[in-house]
Amino acid sequence: MLDFSGGLMALFDGGDRKALEQKMKSEGRLPPGQSLTLKWPVLHYGSVPRFDPERWDFRVYGAVDAPVRWTWSEFNALPKVKRHSDFHCVTCWSRHVPTPSTASRCTSPCSACS
Repeated sequence: MLDFSGGLMALFDGGDRKALEQKMKSEGRLPPGQSLTLKWPVLHYGSVPRFDPERWDFRVYGAVDAPVRWTWSEFNALPKVKRHSDFHCVTCWSRHVPTPSTASRCTSPCSACS
């Protein structure tokens, strides 16, 4: 069972997805046409490419004053902030995320991040 730290999933033991879906709808947290999932759907075609952190980079370029590039280690060294929000996908599923997730936040003074 997933650890939902606030006890919400304890109310929905046994995979009672529909009850949780109705609760989220009544709270206004499930957009029209969305279905709740308790899983993380994997949506891709073909095999998942191998990840090589030595070759990975993240670039911001184009309509910016100064292009920026981070290596994997530089990107992971950026300050992080916690966000708490549900996840709504364009393929009509939503995932209730009861605990904060960690995301990188750019603090570079370049105009690419402002």
